[in-house]
Amino acid sequence: MHLLTGLLVGEMLLGSRLLRGEAARPPLELLHVLPGRLRVRLAGLKGDTDLARRLVAALEGVDGVRDASADVRSGNALVSFDDSRPTRERLIETFRGMAQDPPTEADDAPDEGDAPLLLQQIRKLGRQADRGVMTQSQGVADARTLMALAAGAWGLKSMAYPGAVSRWQGLTLCYWSFNMLKR
Repeated sequence: MHLLTGLLVGEMLLGSRLLRGEAARPPLELLHVLPGRLRVRLAGLKGDTDLARRLVAALEGVDGVRDASADVRSGNALVSFDDSRPTRERLIETFRGMAQDPPTEADDAPDEGDAPLLLQQIRKLGRQADRGVMTQSQGVADARTLMALAAGAWGLKSMAYPGAVSRWQGLTLCYWSFNMLKR
């Protein structure tokens, strides 16, 4: 139990992106799909006016599009179009073409500085695991989220059915899980 708490505290002290509200997101997220309307979150769009202009121009070039807009403050794009399957598929292809690739290991890696070699290797393995989970779940979940959910589930179970872990330790697990998931 103390090992798990130590790992969670260590993750917080090492600067978890999840705890700062910067959890890894997929390059393209469909937020709303309604007949004739599509809202998408595009990685890299936030704060990038050049990408927003290129995206709107590309979307307006698709047959059947009535209106397209991109908001650099939220990183979202909104498209109104004739509700036909070919138009929707071409829009998704256009979004995928404009989406930036997920960050590479070099982009994702914090400055290691004088960190011990073992810590550098552990961080590298963690980033690889995170990318693997993101790939397997098609961007739905990352490794940190899964770890937090598992800790919360174990905490709830141990509070309901104390055994090897006491109710207080279960409450601690739930507390850490909540704080990791909070954005």
